[in-house]
Amino acid sequence: MTGRYAQGRPRPDRHAPAGPRPTRRRSVGAWSLAVLAGTAAAAELLLALTAGAAAATAGAVVFTVAALVTARYVAGAESEDGLSSRTQRMVEQRVAGLGDWRPAVEGALAGHEEDVALLRARLLRLYDARLTERHGVSPHQDPEAAAALVGPGVWRLIAPDTEFEGPVPPALLRSAVDGLHTV
Repeated sequence: MTGRYAQGRPRPDRHAPAGPRPTRRRSVGAWSLAVLAGTAAAAELLLALTAGAAAATAGAVVFTVAALVTARYVAGAESEDGLSSRTQRMVEQRVAGLGDWRPAVEGALAGHEEDVALLRARLLRLYDARLTERHGVSPHQDPEAAAALVGPGVWRLIAPDTEFEGPVPPALLRSAVDGLHTV
């Protein structure tokens, strides 16, 4: 027997669905939570039977505190760092493609108001993500700290709730793009 499947490889079944077979996903979180709750209840019962009511009360307090700390940890970093997730959602709303940046940059350099506004919004979104990620500073919530990190020239271009008049100077645009790497 010659050919592609002669070396003992199985022939593909033409009637079988393509790709991996679907599997049923189990909720690991719910199962883990049930196991932990059962273990805590059993430990509490053993503590009450062996050491008395006072030890059972102390154990209940310890288990409650541990449950609250675990719940806060599971809730995520938003409860830890106190930053608003608005800026993160703003970044995740739309993934900017590079294909439509060229017309926006050319228009902003030429002084078209719509393109200047579009370019400023995109640069602000990128700076917002970078400053939040690296320094925990949002230009919307703490503009003074953001301005100090970015520098006065670039801040004048990307400052939220302000207008930028006229065309964007090429040196300022270059400085803004370079600043994304250094911030």
